[in-house]
Amino acid sequence: VSTQSTGSSGINAEYGSVSEYLAPEPEHVEYLSRYGEDRIHAIQTSQDTYLNHKTDDHYTEWSSTFALEDHTHHISRLLVDNQKLRDLHTLLVPSELSYTTFWRIHYYRSELFKMEKARHEALLSRVDKEEAEEELKWSDDEDEEETPEPIKSSEENKETIEARGRDREMKRLQSSLYQLSVVQRELSLLTSRHKMLHRRAVIY
Repeated sequence: VSTQSTGSSGINAEYGSVSEYLAPEPEHVEYLSRYGEDRIHAIQTSQDTYLNHKTDDHYTEWSSTFALEDHTHHISRLLVDNQKLRDLHTLLVPSELSYTTFWRIHYYRSELFKMEKARHEALLSRVDKEEAEEELKWSDDEDEEETPEPIKSSEENKETIEARGRDREMKRLQSSLYQLSVVQRELSLLTSRHKMLHRRAVIY
């Protein structure tokens, strides 16, 4: 995923450029996913992680706020549950490293992994959001270009048919009334003519 996107600066501000602080990947570390738990477990149980650790300003600043005593119970559980980590701890402490240094490095690398994973997920989320917004924009444009005729419901079709039927009946009625008025006028004329002829006959 490219970090040159519009929102990458905001993500860098929140999570930092983690790659600046990550020590070189320990040798012989095998994992299935860069952001999976198997990777951090592999890093935490590699000698290189502890023996090749470089103390820099970022680590010094992080250490100043890290309270190892708050993790005593968690460390005990790790040494009981994780045999590989327990064997490594026995091998390095105290012959190569002090107890405090070993566990500070352990938790520091855990924190860097979490930051790196969070940054990766934030970038993916932003990319997914931008792609979804782009697809929605294209969909809106297509809707504006061609708006299909709305499909009438069966109820609307029924009302249309009934209205047309009423119109036809009204036209038939109007035609019948007109024909009736014509007949009435003709009948009135015939009656008047008949009366006039009758009067003439009486006179003669």
